[in-house]
Amino acid sequence: MNFLPVILGTDVNSYSMARSFHMKYGIKSLVLGKARLLMTENSDIVDIIINKDLDDDAVMLDELNKIKEAHQDKELILVASSDSYAERVIMNKDKIRGYNLPFTDKSMLNELVLKKNFYDLCEKYGLKYPKSEYINKDNYKSYKTSFDFPMVLKPSNSVEYFFLDFEGKKKAYILKNEAELNKALNDIYANGYGDYMIAQEFIEGADSNMHVVNAYVDSSGKLKLFSLGRALMEDPTPLLIGNYLAIADVSQDAYEKIFPMIKNFLEKINYRGLANFDIKLDDRTKEYKVFEINLRQGRSSFFSTLAGANLAEALVNDFVYHKDDEIIIGKDKFLFLGARYETVLKYIESDAAKEKMSSYNDDIENMALYYRKDLNAKRKASLDEYYSRYDKRFEEFFKKKLVN
Repeated sequence: MNFLPVILGTDVNSYSMARSFHMKYGIKSLVLGKARLLMTENSDIVDIIINKDLDDDAVMLDELNKIKEAHQDKELILVASSDSYAERVIMNKDKIRGYNLPFTDKSMLNELVLKKNFYDLCEKYGLKYPKSEYINKDNYKSYKTSFDFPMVLKPSNSVEYFFLDFEGKKKAYILKNEAELNKALNDIYANGYGDYMIAQEFIEGADSNMHVVNAYVDSSGKLKLFSLGRALMEDPTPLLIGNYLAIADVSQDAYEKIFPMIKNFLEKINYRGLANFDIKLDDRTKEYKVFEINLRQGRSSFFSTLAGANLAEALVNDFVYHKDDEIIIGKDKFLFLGARYETVLKYIESDAAKEKMSSYNDDIENMALYYRKDLNAKRKASLDEYYSRYDKRFEEFFKKKLVN
């Protein structure tokens, strides 16, 4: 068992994966990032290498090569903690030598990352998705939506959009009228965005109608890990909308409907590696509709480990032990938290979701960053301060979504 996880990024997703490796195998991960973040600071389960120029592909490849040379006796498993890192690894797969790469092929990148193309694949393979219209830089000034308000507006190219910086920027927009739609489009395209924007029907319902999937397809093209969670609360911060602050186990009905459609989709398109889906239950049709796929584990990936489907185990089974075991299914009762228990419970809108969360104990180890085996005084103090900020975020940004 001589292997080393190498994780790109220093954020909460990076720490979540390092913790999962440590919990299963008791080993340290090597984290490579461009800046120090408190999520991985003062930790005894990671070694950190920082290079501020890591956004440059040549620099990234050089750093990965140095790590390979320093650890020639180990099987190296490369993990990405963000869309940007994942896409850059995929684009450079032919140049990354000596690493096991749980990523899909370059030929599939644009088909999956660009939401417009992804929805075309959903149509082909029977995945339901919200009704959508496509806007570009040539027609945005004349665009008139056919959807009723409120409606949703989001970028097709989330990586290009991520690097834009302008006042009022949101990860996704829920727009109440035509004036808000026009302003959002003008702001986005005036600040240099060049790809499609997607207008979508707004699927009403509380955060608890959202579901999240983490999956792993092994080197032979077989689904080998599947975990499904029901979101109880999303982050209210405008730039973090869509990130989950509470996830719990799901109903058997949700599992029986979502598992086969995701397995079929990933295996039919010949996918490889880690994948993450956001899915919402449409109360009108009782259908589960897919919003997007991420070519990596989700930001809240630690919920999978809590559910009994440790992503690290799937990677090691594939690349180190070359096992062809049955699928690892995450169906344990669990509660994942991205903010403090009392903060989330205070703002949950759905009575059913509030009751669900109240059935769990307030255990700090439900939070990805609080790991009792890695909680020295300095680290705990910084984490306490980090999570305390969510009280102010909710006071400033929280808006009711559920119509009672």
